[in-house]
Amino acid sequence: MRSIQHLKCLAILTAVELAAHGAGLNMIPALPQQASSSPNSEDSESDGFWYTSWNTPPLRSWKGVDLRTTLDYRAFYTDNPRLSPGTHKGDYMHYLSPLIGVSRSFETEQRATLVSISYQPTFVVSSLGNGRDQDYHLVRGELSHLWNEKTVYLSHQFQESSESSTQAAFLTPQQENRTLAGFRTPLTGKISADFGFEQTVIDSAVPSSADRRQLRNWISNTHIDYQLKPKLQTGVRMKFGYSEQAGVASAARYFSESLVSTWSYQVSGKISASLDAGGQIVQSQTASVRDPEPTPIASGGLIYEPRYGTSLSLNGGRSANASQFFSGSFVTESGLDLSVRQRIYQDFLLSGRFAYSVGEYSELDPSATKVSRDYSYYTLTANLQWRINARIATGIFYQYLSRDSNLSTESYSASQVGASLSLSL
Repeated sequence: MRSIQHLKCLAILTAVELAAHGAGLNMIPALPQQASSSPNSEDSESDGFWYTSWNTPPLRSWKGVDLRTTLDYRAFYTDNPRLSPGTHKGDYMHYLSPLIGVSRSFETEQRATLVSISYQPTFVVSSLGNGRDQDYHLVRGELSHLWNEKTVYLSHQFQESSESSTQAAFLTPQQENRTLAGFRTPLTGKISADFGFEQTVIDSAVPSSADRRQLRNWISNTHIDYQLKPKLQTGVRMKFGYSEQAGVASAARYFSESLVSTWSYQVSGKISASLDAGGQIVQSQTASVRDPEPTPIASGGLIYEPRYGTSLSLNGGRSANASQFFSGSFVTESGLDLSVRQRIYQDFLLSGRFAYSVGEYSELDPSATKVSRDYSYYTLTANLQWRINARIATGIFYQYLSRDSNLSTESYSASQVGASLSLSL
């Protein structure tokens, strides 16, 4: 049973990794806003914070097959449903997102295998017609196998979006295919290794024109961990990638290499910290490009749990990724995220979050069209939940969004207030 629980935890971590690194479509369920509604918007919010469950929904088993079914409904009022600058009209938005997942586990004394597949559609409906009706469809499949403390895993995710309006004049992600595969193994009593491969294909389009663009990434990574002390772990992560950006006007190809040192430390029973720091080099395949220069990249986190039911977390980082909208360009983002959670009388959960990020574009290829664009973005969220019983939870929330850009057409602010209902059927 312990090995199956290990594989289920691995499946959850793989799903989180798929969600956290998605460069295209916003994962659904997402924050209560209209995904991809900002023109050429590549900055995105963390998905899953404003709705936080106490535990995973109960499973129903039948002849060794576990069935998970949930229904998530959200209704909120927003004064800027299209997240656009200038004068705008408010609207009442509705999110309806059912999920069905099936998993099957096989276990012996020496080996364990877990197979799962899930489907989650999401429907976004505007009450007054000032927002946009949208549909999302997410399919995810996972396979993992454990033997002699070694694990192999494979996960694939497909997501597609569409909207009723064809008059939108900006680029919108429409399809994303993402595959993760890897092998984890202990090397010695204190050293373990993780070898992985990742492929991503994102198709975007302007609904009102023939503009079609595609971003393709292939990444291999190696992560070596060393347990220095019971509470201190260090390691090194090496990543090699190849990317292609294809569009109606131009295309770009480039290689990237990164080397990062990782550290995690359990300061005490109440405090834990992690830090990843290193550099990345991106080299275009265009002959006239300048010599590559290293770009610093980093991420870190701090979690403080002073007592049961209370937690504070602080996360920050700096990253550089290919622009899915501008061929031959990279966007460098730096951000900070602070969140707090407080459980009240066991069945209530009060949470808040503040997130801030800045981004700047640069060109790898001197012949590419110069992208004079930068932005800053922040969100402020408050949420109160009530777990009525093991299968029903409800809550209310407020969120404020603000985005400033050197392009006036990409600056906006919005306030959103609403309620949520979650059922595990």
